[in-house]
Amino acid sequence: MLKKLFSKVADLLYNKKFKGVIDKALTREIAKQLSAAITTGYGTNTETKNIKMLKELKKNTYIFSGFKCFEEIKAVSSKILDERGKLRNYSDFKAEVLKLHETHNVRYLKAEYDHAMVSSRMASQWVDIQKNKEALPYLQFDATQDNRTTDICNSLDGVTLPVDDEFWNKYYLPLHWHERSVIRQVRSGKVTDKETISAPEVQPFFARNVGKDKSIYNDNHPYFDVDKKKQEAVIKEVNKLFPETLDYKRVYKSKKGGFVDVHPTHLEGELADNLRVAKILAKEGNKIKLLPYSNEANKANPDASINDAISDFKKMNKPTHSSIQNQIRRANKQGASIVVIEVLKGTSINAQARALNGSLSKFNSNINEAWLMYGKTVVKIERSEIKDFVFAKKLKDY
Repeated sequence: MLKKLFSKVADLLYNKKFKGVIDKALTREIAKQLSAAITTGYGTNTETKNIKMLKELKKNTYIFSGFKCFEEIKAVSSKILDERGKLRNYSDFKAEVLKLHETHNVRYLKAEYDHAMVSSRMASQWVDIQKNKEALPYLQFDATQDNRTTDICNSLDGVTLPVDDEFWNKYYLPLHWHERSVIRQVRSGKVTDKETISAPEVQPFFARNVGKDKSIYNDNHPYFDVDKKKQEAVIKEVNKLFPETLDYKRVYKSKKGGFVDVHPTHLEGELADNLRVAKILAKEGNKIKLLPYSNEANKANPDASINDAISDFKKMNKPTHSSIQNQIRRANKQGASIVVIEVLKGTSINAQARALNGSLSKFNSNINEAWLMYGKTVVKIERSEIKDFVFAKKLKDY
């Protein structure tokens, strides 16, 4: 896939048809592969891990992928003309492109993938280290000893220091590409006199603690060495591709502990209505996030999450049972677990009951709850309540 995408970008550049700063498809594929490395390295048991850490690592990797794509575009552009400044013929150009692919998308990417896996594993381990440091207060460096052991890892083998010693701000793994050493958390041991440690200097890119930085690739990587305007342009394009790289802004907090967070890419045309609904729900203590909008084809765009459950906000256009059913069906297509429906005045209890029974007794399997809004009053109906029709007692004439 990468080879095909890279070749397509090269053709566009050669024919002067490439537009933009980075290529969307190529950036996505690079990010997909590096993100898979992070998922593998960090571990799947995220219930016991710091989810925020995992998100930060992936966010950093998406940005890195954009800059890697930018670097590859520069490399391809440099091969359009030959050493004499003449346009290469197409076959010679494609031969150069193939060499660049082998360098950037095979050899370099393999090192970047391995680095992402090791770094995310060490970031995950740092979460555990902090959690267990009272019972296991020391860290011990354990180098893999063979003919491939680096000088730096060999010099640090056996070093034992407290978990919170500043030493681990610089000498936490990985310390180089293709890192194989490990750091063990131990209950006791002979603490190393730091005056006796004579490790070679670590490259700035590696001289840090990934668990504290929450990043796989920091600013010392050469891909980031571009002028400010180009940096801003790349980051802007990455933010469009991966809206999860942007942070939510808290716009409302209630006395009951509820809040409304809004993503910068939430659909502008729906923001005012969705914000009004979200504040009503947050006043009752619900935690609302108005979600990013994606213009990617065939991708669902639910409006919100309510207490971490995917949700969609809907408004009736007529006071009829079919109008309610249509809104539930649309929310179900968005993958919503909760549908919030603003009930129109004049909608009878009978119409509401018929609609909920018809929509949730057998159909629209994503929907677990329907929240009916009568002005600022909210009535919650769970799917499990539908079967015996007792739920109708909770509905209101409006």
